[in-house]
Amino acid sequence: MYEKRETILLKENGEEHVVVAEDIIFAESSNNYVRFVTCDKEYRVRMKLNEAQNLLCENVQCFCRIHRCSIINLGHVTSYNEKEVNLDNGEILPISKSFLSQFRTDIFEYVKYHAR
Repeated sequence: MYEKRETILLKENGEEHVVVAEDIIFAESSNNYVRFVTCDKEYRVRMKLNEAQNLLCENVQCFCRIHRCSIINLGHVTSYNEKEVNLDNGEILPISKSFLSQFRTDIFEYVKYHAR
């Protein structure tokens, strides 16, 4: 029996890629593109970060905006403080003050739910 895993379609250079949402570590915007970083690959997709956030959060509850230009997968957080988040791939991303409170709420709920 197969486990149901949420997937999303990312279009890069005219090619559609099926990506397991929980494998996405973070998404980061730059100009009109969003870089999706997964466990084993990166995708550069022409879209706005708000569109990426809607796409990621549509069916999966583990994504959180931490900055005007980045969204993270809470399942890949290893530690954090008031200024930055450390991810399990070694990346360190800044948290803006305006997103810190919501991030703390989301990470608490994520850990509480997944600790069962």
